[in-house]
Parts: sequence; structure tokens; C-alpha cells
Amino acid sequence: MRPSAPPRLAVRLLHWRLPPEHREFFLGDMEERFYQIASEQGDPRAARRWYWRQTLLALLTRWDRRSDWRPVPPRQEGDELLTAFFSDLRAGLRQVRRMPLFAGLVILTFALGIGSSSAIFSVLHPILLQQPPYPEPGRLALVFEREKDGAESYIGYLTFLDLARESRSFSSAAAMSLWQPILDGDEPEVLAGQRVTSGFFSTLGVRPALGRDFSALEDHAGAARVVILSHGLWQRRFGADPGILGRTISFGGTGYQVIGVLPPGFESLLSPAAQLWSPLRYETGDSWACRTCRHLRMIARLRPGVSSVQANDELQRISAAIVAEHPADYSAPGIILTSLHDYLTRKSRPLFLAVTGAVALLLLLACTNGANLFLGRAVDRAQEFAIRAALGAGRGSLIRQLTAEALVLALVGGGLGVLVALGGVELLARLAPANLPRLGQVRVNGAVLGFTLAISGLVGFTAGLVPALAVGRANLAGLIRQGGRQVIRGGGSGLRRGLVAGGVALALMLLTGAGLLMRSLDRLLAVDPGFDPRNLLTMELQATGNDDAAVRRYYAGVLDAVGAVPGVSRVALANQLLLSGDFDAWGVHFEARPAPNPADDPSAFRFAVTPGFLSTMGIPLLSGRDLTEQDREAAPHVALINQSFARRVLGGLDPLGQRVRLGGPDAPWVTIVGVVGDVRHQGLDAEGEAQVYLPSSQTPWAYSRMILLVRGTGRAATLLPAVRGAIHPLDPGVPISRVAMMADLVKATTAQRRFALVVFEFFAVVALLLAGAGLYGVIAASVSERTREIGIRNALGASAGGILALVLRQGIGLTLTGVGFGLGGALALTRLLTSMLYGVSPTDPITFLLVGALLMGIALLACWLPALRALRVDPLEALREG
Repeated sequence: MRPSAPPRLAVRLLHWRLPPEHREFFLGDMEERFYQIASEQGDPRAARRWYWRQTLLALLTRWDRRSDWRPVPPRQEGDELLTAFFSDLRAGLRQVRRMPLFAGLVILTFALGIGSSSAIFSVLHPILLQQPPYPEPGRLALVFEREKDGAESYIGYLTFLDLARESRSFSSAAAMSLWQPILDGDEPEVLAGQRVTSGFFSTLGVRPALGRDFSALEDHAGAARVVILSHGLWQRRFGADPGILGRTISFGGTGYQVIGVLPPGFESLLSPAAQLWSPLRYETGDSWACRTCRHLRMIARLRPGVSSVQANDELQRISAAIVAEHPADYSAPGIILTSLHDYLTRKSRPLFLAVTGAVALLLLLACTNGANLFLGRAVDRAQEFAIRAALGAGRGSLIRQLTAEALVLALVGGGLGVLVALGGVELLARLAPANLPRLGQVRVNGAVLGFTLAISGLVGFTAGLVPALAVGRANLAGLIRQGGRQVIRGGGSGLRRGLVAGGVALALMLLTGAGLLMRSLDRLLAVDPGFDPRNLLTMELQATGNDDAAVRRYYAGVLDAVGAVPGVSRVALANQLLLSGDFDAWGVHFEARPAPNPADDPSAFRFAVTPGFLSTMGIPLLSGRDLTEQDREAAPHVALINQSFARRVLGGLDPLGQRVRLGGPDAPWVTIVGVVGDVRHQGLDAEGEAQVYLPSSQTPWAYSRMILLVRGTGRAATLLPAVRGAIHPLDPGVPISRVAMMADLVKATTAQRRFALVVFEFFAVVALLLAGAGLYGVIAASVSERTREIGIRNALGASAGGILALVLRQGIGLTLTGVGFGLGGALALTRLLTSMLYGVSPTDPITFLLVGALLMGIALLACWLPALRALRVDPLEALREG
């Protein structure tokens, strides 16, 4: 009868590890020997154990074209090392069973360190470590124009055409902009999408799962309107109907023919919320397609063999030629080329570098405490080691045994750590900032399990090696002559104290990071945003149709209807919402202080608002007048500017009455009639932003998308149903989206800092507990070791204060040593937090003093119980034991 087959998991591991040229004959040879061993020994389990040993050897083998490694037959020389290793593991498991309390403490320590590391790695892996999920992602790059100050900006359409045509480094290139169409129907819905040039998907290396890609002919204004849907939108709104291809669907009253559906696994990393795509349809003569209309993003795929350095050098030469031909349209020559991976991760990289540093410290602390526990256990087992040495056990055997025991506990701790990671991942995903890329891909997968296994092995090996080396250096002959204890204890106690001091240093580093982030967040939340976010309800409306007059009438009706809702004190409209990520910036030309080159004009955030915007938002008017109902389309055009912008550009010149022009040279002049306070628009830490406020009735076109701002007399959140009810009758086809309380938006701007703070706080608390436990263990062991000495001191009349001082002095000394070493590490770690700190220096002395005081308090608490035990030592009993 044929025995059971080789282990499936082992076969899969071999299939993954072996090069194709070795795979077939190697797996065949392994299978043949497996059945041979099973038949000869009559035990399939022996064959399976042999198969796993050979698999481990194969996984550790460095394979190349010259490799001729073969599976080693059983009981041959190459098998001895693994046989001894598995034997040690079994012995270690038996030893662990005899000490459940010690094993439980070590496993808990390892589970916290390994589980926390695995949870962070599960977030780190898709967001920061994995390349974008496109074919050959290393060849994808974003292209930006370089401003005069070196900052990057989006690109103009004509510049995009020049770069795509002239560059020989790109195999393809595409431009894109945001698109927010309304899907018409019984339940109108605002969808996030992109308008792209025809080569967008081919540049990414993606093909529709159904239908076809865009053609170059469809990327022109006169062509039929077509659209490609995401797989999720196709399923959610169209029931995954394959007959969707060729069907015309309506967006904002305009029909689009569906020509394709993307694969289910497609990730739109450049616009994560995008659900549909349509051709850009720009023409070179369009006013919005000019060189100074920098609102497009450009993505390109490098040709095979072309490095980013070569491509960058070529782009600089092309840019110089373009600027020389059109000097008035550019402030300076220069292009910025950024790999897609770097672009997607650059905002989150400082956050995760800091968090990675924190988890590395916690993992190191878990290793330190585990080693300390094993070292203490080795001291207690000194007599056992002495007997084993007398019976012929060598140093290598003792070292291997202790390492195997630690490895067993680390693997069990790693298994529990996976459970910690499963819960931690879900919590981290909820706490993580919503703008992190690929947040939906965060999960405990094979890569995370592999990382957990590797970390478990590393932690176990490290924690077991320290006591193993201490035993290995001991005088094995002296162990049996002196009863075992003192030989190890003499060297081990110093090592244990060093490990405890190291644990205190690591805890100080984590506590310092948490303290700095906490003080920074407090400072940031105390910043005046320039407006009053309390009781302020916001929502986005998007009117249908292309008739500007009808759109203006609709929004005038919205203001009247919502203003009449009971509980509403003030109401206004604006084209962009503060602290929401909205971005509408224009170049501003001051008549009194013109720039030599129009391309050097300063830019400012352009707010198109209705009268009452300042009072609704709570923005102070510092001088001049507010916008009023009289500022209509036919009236003289006026504007408000903020204080920082006026001071920076006009200096001591009175801004009231000055004229400015927003946009190109054909834009009308507007007169500044008021100066308002500064508002934080891009974030609470963004100071000195330039802002211009225009009456929405005087803009060249009516904004179909507007933000409704509603201030309530009480809790504005309770007004939402009534506000919806007032808006709906005006046009049932207008969807309401992005409903939020302004206070929540203010809070959301600190999401990255809050995420880092929560991680550091958790790690710091665990580190504090581990450091305190380690300190307690060492002091308690020291009191036990010095029982005879303490008894003699008591017999000779030593005071209680003297005994307490003797014990506390050792604990405080260890703590001060750890604090001293930890200060240097903390100064290095806090450099990683610099970009997340606001109003607090990385070397803030108050934080360092408070953390040091906290650690000293924990040290006193950890030493107090052993000190009380020392006071109760009976001199007669102590002398009798000696």
C-alpha cells in the first residue's frame, strides 16, 4: 500500500524557492526518496520529518545556475545538524512545560513585542514597502513644473504636449485632471472621476476587463463622449450587467457611451476615490489649455533601460528650450521628475519612519526583557547545568539547549502575536489618516505571517543567546564544585543589570517621543484657525445644467430656503471649503507692485463667496467693508484680501482701493475694498497663506459646485434633516454630498499626528511596564541573593533607613544609568518626529524632564516592594541559611 504523500506545504515552499531549471528533477528526486524511506522504515511520519528537514536545507541553500544540491539521505552527515536542532527543540518544549508561570510571562512579553511589530508591518507593507500595483512600476514617474523658488507645480496642457512630443526617455505619457460628474437617475449621485488623455491606461499598463481603451480620436472636443467604469461602480449601480457596453448613461444631463469596465483589482492610486474615466478633450486653442493654466498632472512611463537620472537630464534640456521660446509663461526653467512610488509615499513616509523607529524600540525592549528573564532562569538552573556538565555535556550543548527553549517560547509568542496583529490591524486601519494611500490593502496576509515568523525566530534566538553565552563562559568544572549558583551569578548579575538599564533607556526613548507628540498636538489644537468652527454644518451641492443664469438662480433659492429654516442663524456659499483639501489657487497681479515677469506673480487661494460668508465662518473684517448684495455682476468688481497677503506684497502700502487682476492678462481688474484676518486653509500648521475673496455673482462663470455653510443657533448637526428638506424641492436632481461638521474637519487635519501619538502612547505604556517589571525582577533577585548580608547588617544594628537606602540605591543607580544612555537615543529618535512637531522643539527640555521624573517614580515603585522585603529579613534565619 502506497504511503501518504509528501507534505503539501513543504512541496509548495520548494516549488516557490527552487529555480525553474532545478525544480522538476529536484521535486521528483525528493518524492522518490520520500516513498523509499517510508517503505524501508515502515513509518510515514519518519519520511515526512525527513522531507521537512530537506525542505529547510533547500530553503537555506543559495541557488544559482551551477547549483547541483541533492536531497541528503537519512542518517547521513548533512542530516545531523538539523536532527540535533529538532531534538533540542523537543527538549526545550519539555523544559517549558515544567515552568508554566515563567513560560507565560516570557510568551506575553514576546507576544506584545512581536504582535505590535506585525501589526505595524501589515500597515507599512502595502503603503510604504510595496511598489504600486501596475506592470513594471519602477518605470512610472510623475512630471511637474518647477517654480522659481524650487517648489513643484502642476503642468499646463501645452507644456505637457511639448514634453510628451520631445522626450525620447518616455515610451508613453498622459495628463489627468479631476472630474466630479453627477450620475443622473432616481437617486442622483456625485461621483469622483478623472478626465485623462487617451494614453492614460496604456501608460499605467492596465487594460479594461470588458470592452476597450480610449482611442486618440476620442480625445478631441468634437468626438463622441465616452466613459470607462470601475469594476466597483459597474457592480454597485449597474448590477454587473455585461450589456452595459455600448449603452449611453447620463451625467449631469449629458450622455456618455460606456466603452469599457476596468478589472476588479485595479487601484486608482492617483485619485483613490475615482470610479469612472473620460477623455480630457482639450484643444490647443482652449483658454484653459494654456501654458500658465497649471492644473494637470502628468504621468509617464520610462523606456526600458532609461534611468530616472537620464530622463531628468533630458527634461531639463527640453524645459530650457521651452522657456527660451515662451519666457513670459514661465518663472524659471526646470522640471521635477518623481517616481510614482516616491510620490505616493512621501507624505506618509515621515510618519511611518517614526512609527517604525518606535516599534523597533519596543521589539528590542521585548528582546531585552526576554533575555533578562532567561538569564534569571539560567541562574536558578545553575545546579542543573553543573550536573549536566559533570555528565559530559559540552558548552555547545548547553548553549544550544537554552537557545532552543527561547526559540520555542518565541514561536508561541509569535503565534499569539498574530492574534494581537489581527486586532491591532483593524484598530490601526480605523485610526489611520484617511488620505493614506492603499489603506484598503492593509491586512494580515502571507507577507505579514512570514515577517512574524522571521521576527519570532530572531527574537527567540537573540533572547536565548544572551543567557546561553553567559552559561557558556562559566567555569563548568567550578559549577559542580561550588554548587553552581555563584559561578553564574557573578557574571550574570552584571549582565542582568545592564539589560535592565538598557530597558530603561528604551522606555525613555519611547516616552520622550510620546511626550513630544502630545505637547505638539496640544499646541496645534490651540492654534486659532482664523474662523469659528463651532456649530457650523457644511455640505456640497452640485447644480445641473450649463446655463449660468439658471445655476445662479438655483443657489440664490438655496440661500433663501435654508435661511428660513428654524435654528439657522446664518448661511452662505463658497466654491471651496476650508481645511478640506480643496485647492483653487490663481496668480494675482497687483497694479501697484507689478512683477517684472507675469509668470512671477504671487498666487493666492481664490474664494468665490456669497455675501455673509465672513459672518457665517466667523472670519474677522480688519479694515474696509464686507461684500454685499450690491456687488452684483454689473457693479464694479471688488475683492477682499487677507492680512498676510497684503503685508507681504504691498508692504506699508494701504491695500484699500488698490487694484488686482486674477488670472491671465485678459482678466478684469478688481478693487480691494476690505482686508480680513488670516485663515488656515491647508492645515492648522499652514501659516501666512495668501487668500482672495470675490463675490460669486461677479465671477466669469457660475460655479455649478458650491459648498453650503450653515451656522446654527445651537447644535448644527441637528439641522441636517431640515436643511435637506429645504433644498430638495428646489431641484430633486441635485445631490448633496460631503456632509460634515466644521469642527470635525479641523480635527481631521491632525489625523497623522494623532495616529503617531496613539502608537507611541501604546508602545510607551508597554515599555514602561516592561522596564518596571525588569527593574523589579533584578532588585528582587538582588535582595534574595543578599539575604545573608542584609541579615548581618540587621544583627549589627543597621537602621531601617539604611537598609532601604541600600536597596533603593541600586534601583535608582540602574535607572539613572538607563536614563543617561536613553537621552542620547532619544535625541536621535526625536529627529524622526521633526516634521510632525508643531511649536515644540525635538529637544524640548520640559518633555525630557517630565519623562525622566516619571521613570524615576516608576523605579521607586518597582524597588519599594523588594525594599520592604529586605526590612523583614530575620537575622537568625539569614545566618542559618548562610
